[in-house]
Amino acid sequence: MSKKAIDTKTNTAIIFGNRIKKLRTDRQLKQSDLAEQLSEFMNIDPITLTTISSWEQGRKLCGIETLKYLALFFNVSVDYLLGLEDQPREKNRKAVFDTVSEDAQIVKYTDLASVDGCPVLIETDSTVKQGFKAKWAIYDHASHQFVTHRAVYNANPHIIVRCCVPLSKATMTNLRKRILKLSELKKKPCGEKFWILKLQGTPEERAEYTGWYTNNENHSCIINNDGLTLPYDGLGVTYTAFTDEICMY
Repeated sequence: MSKKAIDTKTNTAIIFGNRIKKLRTDRQLKQSDLAEQLSEFMNIDPITLTTISSWEQGRKLCGIETLKYLALFFNVSVDYLLGLEDQPREKNRKAVFDTVSEDAQIVKYTDLASVDGCPVLIETDSTVKQGFKAKWAIYDHASHQFVTHRAVYNANPHIIVRCCVPLSKATMTNLRKRILKLSELKKKPCGEKFWILKLQGTPEERAEYTGWYTNNENHSCIINNDGLTLPYDGLGVTYTAFTDEICMY
C-alpha cells in the first residue's frame, strides 16, 4: 500500500472516530453504553469497550456491516461517518420517513430499496380479495420479501407500504423483542404501562390513540390517562403493543 493510501486510510479513521464520539456524547452515552446498545441493535456477540475506544481514537475502522448498522443506529449516512459529507443527517432517506399526509407515508413499489432492512407498515390494497390487514414488517430487498413477526410475504405492487418508525428506533431484532402478544399484555397488572402504536384511522386518530396504556381494573380493555379505550381484539389489527416507546414521524 502506498504512503498516500495509508495516509488517506488513517485520516478517514480519525474522522470516523471523531464523529462516532460526537454522536455518542450527543446522546449522553458512555462508551460502555454504546457497546451494549449497539450489540443489542445488531444482535451479535457483545461489542467490547476496547473496540469502541479504538474507533474513537482513530486506531482502526469498523467493518462494512458494522458501518451500516452504526449509520442506522445514529440515523446518519455512511458518507457522514467516513467524512465524505459534512451534514450528519441522511437527507434523501429521511425524506421518505417524513409524514406530512396520508400519501406522504407511502413508499412506491419502485422505491422499496430505500427501506431495505427498515421497519414498515404493510397492508394489501382494495384490489386484493383475500388480503391481510395492516401489520409491521421488515423489508428484505435481497429476497424481495416482507418479514413479519409470524410470516413472510413476497413484495408486489398490491402491498401498500408505509414508513412510520425512525431508523434509529427499531430493527427487526429489537422490534420483535418489544412486541407484546395478547396473552402477555393481559397478564400485566393494572397500572403497568405499555406502548400502543395505532395502525389504522386518520393521521389525527393515530396520533391521538398512540401512547402509553394499561389494562383497566377488570381486564376487559386497555385504557390511557385521557380515558381513551381500545378493545383487546384490536391487537395486531388496529393497533400494536410494545413494551416501550416506538415513535412515529
